[in-house]
Amino acid sequence: MKLSITKQSIIKIFSFIPALLIMSMIFSFSAQDSSESSSLSEKISIKVIEITDELLTLDLSDAQAQQATERIHTFIRKLGHFSEYLALGVSLVIPLYVVYHVRGRRLFLVPLCFCILFASTDEIHQLFVDGRHGSPKDVLIDSCGALTGILFSQMLCYILRKCIYEPLHLHNKNASKCNQ
Repeated sequence: MKLSITKQSIIKIFSFIPALLIMSMIFSFSAQDSSESSSLSEKISIKVIEITDELLTLDLSDAQAQQATERIHTFIRKLGHFSEYLALGVSLVIPLYVVYHVRGRRLFLVPLCFCILFASTDEIHQLFVDGRHGSPKDVLIDSCGALTGILFSQMLCYILRKCIYEPLHLHNKNASKCNQ
């Protein structure tokens, strides 16, 4: 029996690599102990305050900057959850739509269910990491991020198909009739 490796089969094999990389990144963040995880989000919070201070020329004192950093720290952590799963949702929808030609409810339900399941297992994973705990609230935030990414991707794919692909396909079809 001869295996036929085509360009399409190679694309199918590699189409989920971005999703796997994002899942790996999420897993590695979840494997950080509480101090390591908190330190990372604190550094990001400090940078956000520094950039905001510079852009808006607020001239914050060190104490004001520290207070502002403490205020946004939790928001930054939750935004991290949201954005990771937004990216995961996008990285699942694009290959399903473009490579596997999944449409309709399945294009919505398959990646959403997968993301919710992955978020749940990620929170369970955190139960076994020093100083971390699993949170149903984080699963909800993750799921909202995934939902946003999925809906955005579906809308983008639909617009591109209706505004670019189908008109070009129709134009090429009419052009080939004229050349006959």
